[in-house]
Amino acid sequence: FNEVFVSRTESEAQSSPASFADLQDQSSWLRADANNPMTKNNAALSKLIYPIRGTSLNGTRVQVAEIRGRFLAPRQLEITTDAFRVVSGLKGVVGSFGWEAALNYSRSTSDQTAVAGIYNRYQFNAALFGELCADGSTSCSPSNNGLWFNPFGGQQDNQQIVALMQENPKRHGRSEVLASDLRLTGDLWQLPAGAVASAFGLELRHEKLSDQPDLMAQSRFENNYLVDVIGFGSSKSKAARDQAAIYAEFFVPVVTDLDLQLAGRLDHYEDFGSSFNPKIALSWRPTAGLILRASAATS
Repeated sequence: FNEVFVSRTESEAQSSPASFADLQDQSSWLRADANNPMTKNNAALSKLIYPIRGTSLNGTRVQVAEIRGRFLAPRQLEITTDAFRVVSGLKGVVGSFGWEAALNYSRSTSDQTAVAGIYNRYQFNAALFGELCADGSTSCSPSNNGLWFNPFGGQQDNQQIVALMQENPKRHGRSEVLASDLRLTGDLWQLPAGAVASAFGLELRHEKLSDQPDLMAQSRFENNYLVDVIGFGSSKSKAARDQAAIYAEFFVPVVTDLDLQLAGRLDHYEDFGSSFNPKIALSWRPTAGLILRASAATS
């Protein structure tokens, strides 16, 4: 027997807008600068800002103000996932036992692209202080055509800056499994209430996976885990392992209307060791219209 499966799934995802906070820089945007759109021609805002800048804390003038806010555009993603699976096997009968052996290969790849709502951390930080240049660099100053981001303003106030800060990081994931298995099923012996049925199996698997975000969206040790874009970070990963398993299961008709199931599975994983998991279950039919079941198992 053979089986082939191919699929492509395309999806879109949307989540709440990214938040920003604790930018750890002197909040020079609070200064009533002639080039600062928040204070220029805005008497009401100037009245709010001057008391903040002039506040004394234990005799020391406050030089830093902390801001917390959220962008307006939701974070949007486009995701394409391709899956492929092929199974090829043989089955037959030996004596009173049926057997089946198969080889299975499966692969899944997923590509994710951020299409909206993701912004460059350093450009945003520069724009808060009038240091963002019209070409997207961060070497300007308030007195040298620097662009300001107004956290108190609306979407139209910041439209040019938001377009400059927009990033479209990608993320590529891939997983592969190569597996083989052998199964035997059949009756072992006869009891007064019926035959004792059994199943035995052996499985071997090799698994590989990788998750590769763009560098700007990676949480990295050398960057103190600070992601270059705001509200959109993940860790790079890559791994492979082998797994082997054996299992057995028995169905025992103890007496009429009372059945016992006994099962056990032993898995060995290359990366962390072995795990044995048993199961015992009872099924009792006291009347034709009622079945009572109980079981205990680990996994």
